[in-house]
Amino acid sequence: MNFNHIKYGRPSIYVDGIGGIDPEAQAVYDRIIADGGVSDLTRLNYFVVGLKTIYGSLTNVPVCYDAHWIGYKLGSGTGATAGQAAAKLYSLTVAGDAVQTTAASQPLLLAHNGASSDNYWYGSGVSGDFMSTPNASANQITGDIEIIANFKLDSISVDSALVAKDNIGSRFYNLIYIGTGGDSGKIYFGRNIGGTFGYSISTVTTGFTTNSIYWLKVNRNSTNGEVKMFTSTDGITYTQLGATITSTTGALTTGNVKVNIGALSNDVAVMFQGKIYRATISNSIGGAPVVDFNPATYNASTSQTAWTS
Repeated sequence: MNFNHIKYGRPSIYVDGIGGIDPEAQAVYDRIIADGGVSDLTRLNYFVVGLKTIYGSLTNVPVCYDAHWIGYKLGSGTGATAGQAAAKLYSLTVAGDAVQTTAASQPLLLAHNGASSDNYWYGSGVSGDFMSTPNASANQITGDIEIIANFKLDSISVDSALVAKDNIGSRFYNLIYIGTGGDSGKIYFGRNIGGTFGYSISTVTTGFTTNSIYWLKVNRNSTNGEVKMFTSTDGITYTQLGATITSTTGALTTGNVKVNIGALSNDVAVMFQGKIYRATISNSIGGAPVVDFNPATYNASTSQTAWTS
């Protein structure tokens, strides 16, 4: 993923040792110290001067870039990484630009409490923006199956794919939240039995709204063909969504296509818009996952585009 970087020239004033400390940088520094924080005045000075170079005045800085808060984040710490990242972001003191794939030079501007459990994958809804894992024996499930997804929707006015092992002409299973169409607000569970693909559709709508976190669970019993769907707001207590759905009995047809998170078979349609915190697939009802999409295990220092989950 490429990011455009707008490079700003180095200011010629208010640099410590050349023009002194900017009075507003001093004021922000004093506030941080008064609040019990730790900061580096020189680093903070570069940062404040950079903001003023870009916006003309600190009063013009968007509220999400509060100078006090960001100044604390960038000015604290004993290592050079935070200072270098800030400098590279604004091209003030360190040669070169911020590099997306180099952890040491990435700007540290995201608020995060440090807990890996807060990690998530964000689906923009743009064609081709999705995650996937290759076909493997673990995701070639033929018997009972259970799929669970934890997510937050940005939009309920578009169809959104959560989990799919699907390919045009070779359809196997998928779990989809449908926001539009003839069955608006219902869950579609795709299943291939004996080479014939069809959907089991929830008998009622979900009532999902945007900007709320939900858990969705769908399971199918291969012996009796029953499909059950459940929703939860905490991932612990689930409530069945509508009535049990009957489908053809028998084993699922296995498939050799990849598993997608956030997209259907052609990778450019029914894109998910929002956050997916976790998605699992089990080869038994209530059993341990055999496929686990878990952004909490992501480590940016080892890879920017792929990881073992």
